[in-house]
Amino acid sequence: MSVNLGELKQHMTGAALDSFKKADKQDDGHCLICQKKMIKYGIELGEWKTAETAGEEIVTEAQGAKNIALAHY
Repeated sequence: MSVNLGELKQHMTGAALDSFKKADKQDDGHCLICQKKMIKYGIELGEWKTAETAGEEIVTEAQGAKNIALAHY
């Protein structure tokens, strides 16, 4: 994952969000940690499309009834 955590520490949430999006894209949309951060910071910054895309990726990757239910939550 190529996320600069220093950006988060310096309250550069927008730059951090871009880094998480890039890292998820490099992992072909399979980076669960990146997706969760994309949802968190996407909501904080009002970047709804980013948050929605990450949520859809999480639901798509979920397997098993419990994990699918959690992903939808």
